[in-house]
Amino acid sequence: MERVLIDTFIVPEESKAEFLEGAHKSQTFIRTLPGFVEGFLYEKKDGENRYNFLTTAVWENEEAFENAKKAVAIEYQKQGFNPQETRKKLKIESVRSTYQSPSSDGGIGQPVGFKVVLARNMRYRELERTGQFSASPMQRIKSRAATAVFPAHLLDHYFGIGKHMECFGAKV
Repeated sequence: MERVLIDTFIVPEESKAEFLEGAHKSQTFIRTLPGFVEGFLYEKKDGENRYNFLTTAVWENEEAFENAKKAVAIEYQKQGFNPQETRKKLKIESVRSTYQSPSSDGGIGQPVGFKVVLARNMRYRELERTGQFSASPMQRIKSRAATAVFPAHLLDHYFGIGKHMECFGAKV
């Protein structure tokens, strides 16, 4: 079962450049470790949360996560890098949390997909076949386009996709 590491940071403006340099170095290193799935660095642009940076790292399983922690500690020691001292020097506050999917079969941690088909040469609110609906309410899609939505990964009895699509005159 995948393990997800999420670190949140409060980084003062004057420490931002040095923080980003260190975060990029760390992420470059952990991407080389066995069991690494993906990782990202985000900067807050809006919202009420006081944390202005967030990093994520996803590991294949608990063993990969534990091995990565050891490998990072060894690499930091080789470099003479002490994360706690650096955060103190730069006046950075941080919180570290780990997560995993709440159920053994993946549960709500699994991706959900839709297949959207855009039809060409459609006139406003005119449909070529059932299963399509006019795209005019959708932002960034020209009103002359039409779409077909196929909820391939969702169960109808959980989400009522087929029932809701039929309300719009489409058959799924």
